Amino acid sequence: MRVLQVCVRYPPALGGVEAHVQRLSQGLAARGHEVEVATSTLRSEFPLTHLAAAEMAGESAGPVRVHRFRAVSLPGDAHWPVLRGLGSWLARRARDFDVIHAHSYGFHHTLAAAGAARLASVPFVLTPHFHPHWSMELGPRRRHLRRAFDALAKRRLLEAPAAVVCVSRAEAALLGAHRPERVRVIPNGVDPARFEGAVQDGLRARLGVPGPMALYVGRLAANKGLPTLLEAWAKVPPEATLLVAGEGHLHAELGKQARDLGLDGRVRLLGRVDDATLLQAYAACDLFVLPSEYEAFGIVLLEAMAAGKPVVAARAGGVPEVVAEGATGLLVPVGDAPRLAEAVQALLADPVRARAMGEAGRRRVHQGFTWDAVVGQVEALYRELTPPREPSARAAASPARSGRA
Repeated sequence: MRVLQVCVRYPPALGGVEAHVQRLSQGLAARGHEVEVATSTLRSEFPLTHLAAAEMAGESAGPVRVHRFRAVSLPGDAHWPVLRGLGSWLARRARDFDVIHAHSYGFHHTLAAAGAARLASVPFVLTPHFHPHWSMELGPRRRHLRRAFDALAKRRLLEAPAAVVCVSRAEAALLGAHRPERVRVIPNGVDPARFEGAVQDGLRARLGVPGPMALYVGRLAANKGLPTLLEAWAKVPPEATLLVAGEGHLHAELGKQARDLGLDGRVRLLGRVDDATLLQAYAACDLFVLPSEYEAFGIVLLEAMAAGKPVVAARAGGVPEVVAEGATGLLVPVGDAPRLAEAVQALLADPVRARAMGEAGRRRVHQGFTWDAVVGQVEALYRELTPPREPSARAAASPARSGRA
């Protein structure tokens, strides 16, 4: 099959959706399908920053061809990224594909992909990676705009796809699709082998962390519950250290909060880390923590479980479908710093229980959350929507294009 994935950002930009689209695309290509990705030049949205040209070099060739479009946005907290030139590119290329699969609800690229697929009579698939309006970043103005979008366009957008792929049952229920018979629940995945071979490789010594250590991995964003985590950490025994791996617009604010709480040295804001350091951090930590106010799924939970680590997370969105409460980790109410601190202390004080939870998490990942299994389910869905066909002369003759505008 010839498949187009459409998303707002793509690696080396960081994030769960970005990782999802990349692994899905690579997995489909490995199964012999022709996969292309249409995305933006964005590294991050808050603030709006772009990837360097060197980071995008060579993307128009290889097993997954990536086409980049320069993104512009509405100003301030009215942020809504628009991919310049994407609409005209889709108008030219849509008929080259057997399936067009867009990711993330309510964005310009999703609307453009839905319209192009309809005009070209190509099956359209949407994975919403849905966030409710109350969990959006930047403040009340953007949340008001999102509510207006929902009122004006949500029903039409959710009726357009031949299939809506949700990553959890909780996401599907919250989304409230108007054609539920078209909704499929296919979870996120992870490559267990990537984490099982990881070693600490002196990370603790380099950071000067002799005692217990917890890890958070993700964007430093308002909906990730990080202020609650720092508040909780002030209640954790002082010999315990928290590593925070990730970048985002809250970095300075979190640093100030840590200083105000007297957590200097006990909370390490590592910023963006390379893959080798990330794997070392997973191997070195005693537990993983994710205090988000909402997660449709939470790929980082799978990463920690694949590394054999117990998790402490907020009971939000699809998290309870990933974490087997009491077996692979502990869940606490959203925004409850005392309960979060209690859960962390309970696992740090009982390493035997923590190790047992970590091993149970590793088994759980192997049983149903590998990328190979996920790609297989998506591939089967695509085959339901359109029969396979031989590559056309038009597709074979299409030149490789960078797509950057």
